[in-house]
Amino acid sequence: MLPSTLLFAVSTSVHASTTAPNPPTLLSQSAVLMDMTTGQILYEKNPYERLYPASITKIMTALLALKYGHLNDPIKASVNAVNQEPDKVYLVPGEVHSLQQMLYGLLIDSANDAAVAIAEHYGGSVKGFANMMNQEAKQLGAVNTHFVNPNGLQNADHYTCAYDMALIARQAMQNPEFRKIVSTKYYLWKGKEWTSYLSNLNEMLWTYPGAIGIKTGWTDQAEQTMVVSATRNGHTLLAVLMKVPLLGEMQTDATSLLNYGFSSFKESTILPAGTKVASLSLGGHQATLSLESPLTAMVPVNQKNHAAANLKMPSSLTNVPVTQGIESIRDNHSPVPLDSSMPFVHSLIIAPIAYGVEKGAVIGSATIDFEHMKMTLPVQIDKTIPVPVTPPARAPELPALSLTLVCLGFSLIGRAGIKKKKKTTTLSRAMVYPRAMDE
Repeated sequence: MLPSTLLFAVSTSVHASTTAPNPPTLLSQSAVLMDMTTGQILYEKNPYERLYPASITKIMTALLALKYGHLNDPIKASVNAVNQEPDKVYLVPGEVHSLQQMLYGLLIDSANDAAVAIAEHYGGSVKGFANMMNQEAKQLGAVNTHFVNPNGLQNADHYTCAYDMALIARQAMQNPEFRKIVSTKYYLWKGKEWTSYLSNLNEMLWTYPGAIGIKTGWTDQAEQTMVVSATRNGHTLLAVLMKVPLLGEMQTDATSLLNYGFSSFKESTILPAGTKVASLSLGGHQATLSLESPLTAMVPVNQKNHAAANLKMPSSLTNVPVTQGIESIRDNHSPVPLDSSMPFVHSLIIAPIAYGVEKGAVIGSATIDFEHMKMTLPVQIDKTIPVPVTPPARAPELPALSLTLVCLGFSLIGRAGIKKKKKTTTLSRAMVYPRAMDE
């Protein structure tokens, strides 16, 4: 690793509205529509209002089980688990199923007994698992959330908000097994005392083209809740709706919200590939660090001349020393909305830079951080940094006379050493083998 200096662009400004015309009027007390790829919020209604989640809690339960467990883990039902209120798959004490089968019961049939069995297995107790749930929520940025159980049964201290549930659901949908389960319409449950086909409680899988999951919920206090995801033309949206009085009203709201997202927004380039994010100085060689791939976001379909035309790059750069190890450089700004004219956050992580790095090599990543949207893109170097060419070191030359005297001196010392060695050897033999005495 060789020392270098990084010139870091601390901010970029972009003017982009994410408000599309004619947003839907929803009966849901709280709602969020999120772009699954970027986490960008396309619609929000009371997104941070604390509400009861009911069974959409089980999204977090499954997320943690898949994070810390394996699909073939044996999960045993305790007395506490089987005594949970319906909905459930009617486990009996001591009944054992694989985690995979328990997850199907949890997410398709919304089984409260399966939820507690999973929680006790991985958390040691319901309370221990709830602590894990809360820790995971905070790591995901869901700071307005507090769980006390794995199934969503009513508790005054068990709450979340639409925005937090969108964060949790988006994370869960990154897991292929989770996506497979929540998109399954029917599942053959083979219990110890009964066998039946489970039918997914998320009716959007039948009523909305392109729906791929994920979970519904209901209690008297929470009323109807739903997290639903759908894909259209290769693009995926995620909607959260909370506190809707009737099931039909919730499905109408979900349909309207997803239709709004797919019809009113298009994907657009915010920062094109090749956008300069920093400059590097190494051994007198200057190079540019730029985005290898473009940063895209969803923008209203009626918006024209977006992105690059309105992009303002900074005129000054900040000097940052680069030392050994992976570098992480971040500015001091907070995330801002995508439609803000204020600078948005740039953070840059680069691997150690050394001579010989070639043009086009990916050496790190840049994170663009908006409010509700964070994208990490690879960063490449736009110039080869050559290895310095230095002449080989030469031994110092001695005058001919001095060299002769040195050689002569070594020769005399060598001869003296040989004579001394021979004399010592003779004496030693005389001592070891004395002559016989005359009688």
